[in-house]
Amino acid sequence: MQNTRLAKSILAAAALGALSGNLFATDFTWVGRWIMLSVVTKDVRAVNLCIEWIRDRHFPEHGVALRGALSVLTGESHDSNADWLRWYDGVDGNPGARVRYPEPDVNAWFADLKAQAK
Repeated sequence: MQNTRLAKSILAAAALGALSGNLFATDFTWVGRWIMLSVVTKDVRAVNLCIEWIRDRHFPEHGVALRGALSVLTGESHDSNADWLRWYDGVDGNPGARVRYPEPDVNAWFADLKAQAK
């Protein structure tokens, strides 16, 4: 339990530092840290963020990590980025998982992150 609390604190501090421009972070690394913290804390608000990064495809090499994060956060398992996108977006009239995992209120999420870092 203590190790989990320590890990959460470290990741929250790293993510918060990245979001404020510290810790040698870029726009790309803070997203990764935010996702890592969400996986550790089981914060499903990151599902939409992972999906959008998969959809963006600027960093296809991150697909394995993003699919792993999505598996932890949702309990689902899909073999490819395309399968995850179909699961999220839905097909043939099925609204998909976006109904259960909508785009989060980023400002509220950031406020929660700040509170965790204290």
